[in-house]
Amino acid sequence: MGTPEEFAPPNSGYGQGIYRRRTLLSRKPGAIEVVMEDCSHAMKLLMQHQAGNITDLQGEVIRAPVTSCRGAPGQLTDLIGLPLSDNADIYRQHSPQHHHCTHLYDMALLAIEFAQREEELQQFDVAVGDEVDGAIDGKIFLNHRLIHHWVVRQGKLAEPTEFAGQSAFKGFAHWAKSQFSGDALLCAFGLQRGLMVANARRWDMAALAGEPADTFGPPPGACYSYSKGREKTALRTANPVRDFSDTPEQLLRFI
Repeated sequence: MGTPEEFAPPNSGYGQGIYRRRTLLSRKPGAIEVVMEDCSHAMKLLMQHQAGNITDLQGEVIRAPVTSCRGAPGQLTDLIGLPLSDNADIYRQHSPQHHHCTHLYDMALLAIEFAQREEELQQFDVAVGDEVDGAIDGKIFLNHRLIHHWVVRQGKLAEPTEFAGQSAFKGFAHWAKSQFSGDALLCAFGLQRGLMVANARRWDMAALAGEPADTFGPPPGACYSYSKGREKTALRTANPVRDFSDTPEQLLRFI
């Protein structure tokens, strides 16, 4: 597998835009609904629960980078029957994240956490600016309230200064758990995910429609679409990208 630079033309607008992701959770009778959209993805998830247990999990991939992503919701059934818990390791040990679509799995964990609360709605908004002069500016808001504002340089946090030098990727989970809890921890993981996906804005992915998915991408085994040989048959999807840089109000219009 190669690198994006070898196969994908650059995005001529990179350096002038903002990666945005919105995740909205809402409470239904006996269920939690989660919807998410960013430049590369649009997805839905419905988790039903009763007596403190997950009774059903259904997902829908509306837009994703490769064709095999559409099969990922079927993996969510692995979590049915498990208890609602604030210990996410229970779910990772039972059904590891790399067996799933990374984003649907994140949504499922958020649904489980939200089911144990009392709020009716919860909205996460991520905004990651394109890299300019070696710096990437990232923010995450929870219910319109700023929770984290980080500046990343060469893959490491540069600001806030108390976090300077910490990798934004390798070893991040262990570090974040040592620094944050509750909403701040959820938002730390949400912003890190945004920093990862925002990198896709560097290339013109629409120009690769119909091309094999295994030319470049996550390492083999990293997620549902890049495991068990699926990347060998998957293709890049047509019209996969949306640019919400200047139109955050357009996020989640698909619902």
